[in-house]
Amino acid sequence: MSFRTQWTQLFPPNHHPLTELNLPNQRGKIFIVTEGNSGLGLELVEILYSKDATVYMASRSQEKRLAAIKAIQARNPLAAGRLEFLHLDLNDLATIKASVAALGERESALDVLWNNAGIAAVPAGSVSKQGLEQHLAVNCVGPLLSTQLLLPQLRAAAASAPKGTVPVVWSSSAIVDSMAPPGGVVLEELSSPAGGPVRNYAISKSRQLDAGG
Repeated sequence: MSFRTQWTQLFPPNHHPLTELNLPNQRGKIFIVTEGNSGLGLELVEILYSKDATVYMASRSQEKRLAAIKAIQARNPLAAGRLEFLHLDLNDLATIKASVAALGERESALDVLWNNAGIAAVPAGSVSKQGLEQHLAVNCVGPLLSTQLLLPQLRAAAASAPKGTVPVVWSSSAIVDSMAPPGGVVLEELSSPAGGPVRNYAISKSRQLDAGG
């Protein structure tokens, strides 16, 4: 990977960055952020909530998410947004349809889906409930399935929104350019990975680029 590629990934050439200081009010908008209880996801959820959005924190652990929700609400007492927990286990494909159906009972439209959840450095040999290499299952296959199932809500929002304003966002990694094998994935390794945790993580992040495309 060239120095220029590394530099532009670390410091994107954006002369008009969108931050919490200039983000418009998001009242009436519905967001899903997967794994929003820490790191980038937590910061994103808090910014959106402070701008009066409705934000669903989608993850497997309700206890951790509810604690994060209470902390965000305490720090933003004047916000008119709404924070909700949505159970979503990306490690088990069989449960995802029910999770999306539960959202459908509460929301008919979805303005932004932010596929932020991910795992890294999982020991070699770890697999999902369906037997897929675990990085690939949680970082790519699970989010791809939930995204496909959420298309009706996304299309409903897009029908009345300006073009290009109802996105699906994937949080990828610069490791794709330095550690992923040529082509991104070796099909034989889907259930029997030959590499270690770093290679498996890189493969999963490279597949996110295809899913997001």
